[in-house]
Amino acid sequence: MLANAQCKQHKTQGLTHIDLTLEYVDLNHKPLDFAQISSDLIIRIPYITGSFFGKTENESVFLLKPDSNRKIYLNLLKKHKLMKKAASKISKKWRDLGLKASPKNTKISRLGTFAYDSSFQSINVLTGIKDPLTNFNLMLVYVNKKSRITGDVILGDEKYIHDISLPFKGFHWLITSRLSAKVFKIERYSNIDKAILELIDSTKGRE
Repeated sequence: MLANAQCKQHKTQGLTHIDLTLEYVDLNHKPLDFAQISSDLIIRIPYITGSFFGKTENESVFLLKPDSNRKIYLNLLKKHKLMKKAASKISKKWRDLGLKASPKNTKISRLGTFAYDSSFQSINVLTGIKDPLTNFNLMLVYVNKKSRITGDVILGDEKYIHDISLPFKGFHWLITSRLSAKVFKIERYSNIDKAILELIDSTKGRE
């Protein structure tokens, strides 16, 4: 009975763990020699609260050093208490831009990724998470309850259509799909537990 209860609990919490494999790539996402990256690399994963975009908070949800296989492991089950406290209702800035949640008291947060050396000097790379099978770009978010996030948000000359159904509280992947040159759609993605964390060298690749 206890085992069944635990399985049911995990099922209603979304993602429970993620294995991230690090890859060093250029702007065209072509592999580069990982040995060129600092041997004492540290991945910091803080949270953004009240929206899916914006400034991260100072507190780290994860602070991890890759293993010899260039992997880091995110045990999300241990972070529910922290994320429940960190998440907040959609901020006024984003409500004014058109983002809305149902129920209105839904609280959200997104996890960001940053690369540092052991002295906590920022490494000159961009970061992004992708599905290794489809190459779709992903973002990791937390929500405190079953909810729906909707709204058409204009940022500069780009439009972001939010059509996000989150069937239970916990961690979820979101995907941003390009519908046209300047129109994008954000929605929930499948609960994959293995993904790629790209370290993107912005000085190499695309001319």
